[in-house]
Amino acid sequence: MFSNASFLSRANADSAAIGLSVVCLVHCLLLPVALVLFPSVLVSYFAQEWVHQLAVMFAVPVSMFALTMGCGSHKRFWILALGVLGIAILLFPLLVGTEALETPMTIVGASIIAASHIANMRTCRSLDCHSPS
Repeated sequence: MFSNASFLSRANADSAAIGLSVVCLVHCLLLPVALVLFPSVLVSYFAQEWVHQLAVMFAVPVSMFALTMGCGSHKRFWILALGVLGIAILLFPLLVGTEALETPMTIVGASIIAASHIANMRTCRSLDCHSPS
């Protein structure tokens, strides 16, 4: 099976959070094009609000885990603050219910989250602060 030390590492969580951010970006940028090119039930199914909510439910805990683990090691708290800013921007349209700003705010928020995880990974790598868990 999986070893907890290898599966739940901070580096894996950073990579997963970057991947989830990219999925959010692709979803927001390509879904409108896909709906125009392929106006089928299957494509419109992914335009539902629950898809965004589900992605956020995965992205937020993974991001917070990786960023807090990294900051606990390298003490560069601006990286955590940058990630929290991205998460706040990502959550704002869901909490307020403003659909007009959902796509641009998701793009900005997901980009900031990805940038914070890249900074987290690079900082941990340069300071050799890899944690086993």
